Amino acid sequence: MLVFDTPQYMNTLDWFGQPTDTSCGPVVLRRVGRTYWDAWGSWPYQSLPTLERLQAIRDLPKFSPLAFTAVIRPDVEAVRADDKVSSIRKRYNVEFRVLKTHLGHCPGHPPGRGHYSRRTRRRLEHATRVFFVQRETLLPEHLIMSHWQSRLKKLRSINAFSSPDEQHFARLITSFGSHPEDTACIALRRRDTGTLAGIFLFFSALGSQGWHAHSFLLEEGVLKDFGAYVLFDQAIALLGDTEVWFGGAPSGANGKGVFTFKQKFANCSGQAHILSVDLNDIRLKEVRSSCGTSRWLPDYRNQR
Repeated sequence: MLVFDTPQYMNTLDWFGQPTDTSCGPVVLRRVGRTYWDAWGSWPYQSLPTLERLQAIRDLPKFSPLAFTAVIRPDVEAVRADDKVSSIRKRYNVEFRVLKTHLGHCPGHPPGRGHYSRRTRRRLEHATRVFFVQRETLLPEHLIMSHWQSRLKKLRSINAFSSPDEQHFARLITSFGSHPEDTACIALRRRDTGTLAGIFLFFSALGSQGWHAHSFLLEEGVLKDFGAYVLFDQAIALLGDTEVWFGGAPSGANGKGVFTFKQKFANCSGQAHILSVDLNDIRLKEVRSSCGTSRWLPDYRNQR
């Protein structure tokens, strides 16, 4: 189970939709037109849902969601995932497909730093003269992440439904600042002033089974001194006694370049999947007949 799966975390996702509790765990609800509702999983991803949880979502009073859609964590073993999805298919119509490759660090494999190029090592040497990196508890000072995230949205033309807002970061600090065991806030600071210049934020897999990236955000101007290099390198040095997952190619401009950069530090990979489960066959038949279908999931929506 991930922190991303918990009510405490999912209640911070009101930028994504309407967080709602069920008898078997939380879900995010979003309107479809004026009449219907969709159910969505956590952001950026979550564990595979149980059949009982899907039934609780389907039976939500006043909502009756059309479908449940979620991105599924990249570290799930393929055989175990197929078994769970097969049990869901016995009850519901299901789409389960690979979404994208995620990169990570596995402590049982040779570390990525063992294969750094000479150029990468030179850049790290320069960056360590300008910055230092340390793990910190989430504090109000770290709310500057929301400003960096807003700038990133504009630079990469990221849709509002694909990226958190300021209130999300504020709620994270309020909810998890007193629970350092659930978060790893890896901070990049300038050596000359001690000011915050970047944050690599992770949330745990409960039971100390690894770390999953939430945000990688930098102050404007950090890239010229290769701050991203030392923040990635030291995050893995600080957390690498367990698995560390740091995402794939982001949407928007230069996603391929970001993925190539992450590969410098990775020594393993996994596939994040997207799961879509039809919950209301009668209404879905009406919706699909009126609006058609697409390659997006759920298949009756347009890309947002």
